[in-house]
Amino acid sequence: MSFTRAGGVLGCLAMAAVAMADDLDAYVRNYMKERHVPAGVWGVFKDGKVVKSRAYGRANLELNVRATSDSVFEIGSVSKQFTATALLMLMEEGRLSLDDRIEKYVGDLPEGWRPVTLRQLLEHTSGIPDMEEIFGYESYRNIYTPAQIVQIANTRPMTFKPGEGFRYSNTGYFLAGLALEKVSGKPYGRFLQERIFGPLGMAHTRESDPTGIIPDRVQGYRFYNGGLEVRDPMQPSACLGAGTLVSNLEDMAKWDAAITGHRLLKPETQAMMFKEARTPQGPTGYGLGWFVSPWRGRTSYEHSGGTAGFSCDYRRFPEAGISAMMFTNLYDAPLGGTLYRAADLVSPGISYASLKPMPEPVAGVREKLLAAMTAVSKGGPRPDAISEKMWATYGPNARDAWRDRLANIKSFELLLRERYKARKNALGEEHIETYLYRLTNEKQVMYIEFQMNPQGQIVLQARRDY
Repeated sequence: MSFTRAGGVLGCLAMAAVAMADDLDAYVRNYMKERHVPAGVWGVFKDGKVVKSRAYGRANLELNVRATSDSVFEIGSVSKQFTATALLMLMEEGRLSLDDRIEKYVGDLPEGWRPVTLRQLLEHTSGIPDMEEIFGYESYRNIYTPAQIVQIANTRPMTFKPGEGFRYSNTGYFLAGLALEKVSGKPYGRFLQERIFGPLGMAHTRESDPTGIIPDRVQGYRFYNGGLEVRDPMQPSACLGAGTLVSNLEDMAKWDAAITGHRLLKPETQAMMFKEARTPQGPTGYGLGWFVSPWRGRTSYEHSGGTAGFSCDYRRFPEAGISAMMFTNLYDAPLGGTLYRAADLVSPGISYASLKPMPEPVAGVREKLLAAMTAVSKGGPRPDAISEKMWATYGPNARDAWRDRLANIKSFELLLRERYKARKNALGEEHIETYLYRLTNEKQVMYIEFQMNPQGQIVLQARRDY
C-alpha cells in the first residue's frame, strides 16, 4: 500500500472516530437535558489508566462548579464488589469461610435469618428482605444502629428459604459489612482504606461521611415536582457494605487494573466473583458483587449504583481489555447506552454505534415501520402493523417523542436483522425476528429496535442506544 493510500485510510478512520465521539457527545447532552441531569462524567479504562473521558454540566448548581474527571461521586451498589473482595481476602487468610452462617458473626438475628451463609448474602440468595424496598432512598440520610436496620428489614417475612431463590437484597450486604467488622476487628471504612484503597493508591475513595471534608465532592440531586432539589449525602450507618462509598474515574481505573492484575486476590479466588450463582430455579446472573451479563457474544461483568442523589454504572469487557464507567449526580437516572458507546471509541464493535448500514432484506419493511411510527406520532388510528398490546403502551410522551423524531429525520438505516425460533417478550407477545434501525435527526442519533411477530406486526418497539 502506498503512503498516500495508507494516509487516506488512516484519515478516514480518524474522521469516523471523531464522528462517533461527536455522536456520543450529542447523545449524552440530549439525555442530560431530557432527564434534567446536572452533571455527567464518563471514562474508559485500560491498563489502569483513564484512556478516554468527558465531563458535562455542574457538580454543584448553587456554587456553579463544573464537573471534571476528578469529581467525586457516590457510587452506591458498586460498593458491593469492594465488600465482597474484602471478605474474600479474609477467606484467603483463613479467618472465615463463605459457608459460615451469619449468626456466627452477628448476634440477635431473627430466627429465619440465622442459617443464612456469607456466600448467600453475597449472591443475593439469602431470602432476607431488602431494607431499601421498605424504607426507600430517603432513609439513607438517617443514622441507624445495626439493630434498627435488622428490625426494619424484619417487618417483612423471608422471601424464600436460604439458597432457594434469587432476590437482590441490600440488607444482605449490610450484614456482610457487619461480618467484615467482626472478623477484622476494624470499622468497615478503615479496613477498606488499609487493605484496598491505600495499597492501590485510591486517594479519592472512602465512605460517604456527610460531616467530612471530601475534596471535589459532587452535590447530589433529585428531579421532583418539576424542579431539582438537593439531596443529603449517604450516612454510612444506614448502608455500610451495601453502598456507602464515593470515588472518581482515576480511582476506579486503579481498581479495575487491580481486578485484572489479581493484586488483591488469587486468580482462582477472583474467578469466584464472576461465577454466577445457581438456585433450584437455575443460574441467577449474579456472582459475588457482580452481575454476570454477556453482551453481544462478549464476556462482560457489570454493576450499577444508585443513591438518593446519584446514579452510576460500571461495566468490564475483559476480552477487549477495557472497562467503562459513568457517574451522574441525579437520583434514578438510567445511563442508557453511554457505557457501550464510550467503550466502542476504544474497542469498535462493542456498541451498535459502529455497525454499518445493511441492505433491506425484505422490501417495504422500512416504509411500513416509518408509517407505523407516524401513526403513533399522530395518536392513531392504530395501524395493522402494530399489535394491540404494543399500541396500548404508547402514551402522550411516546407520541411527542416520535413527532419530534420524525419532524427532523435525516436518515433511517437498517443495521441488524435477526431471525430466531418463536419466543415471548415482556408484553407476553410472540416474536420471531428483530430489526435494529439507526434514526438520525437534527438533534441526535438513536437506535430503535422492532420485534416482529409471525404476522409481521410490531410487538415491541424500544430505544436501544447501546
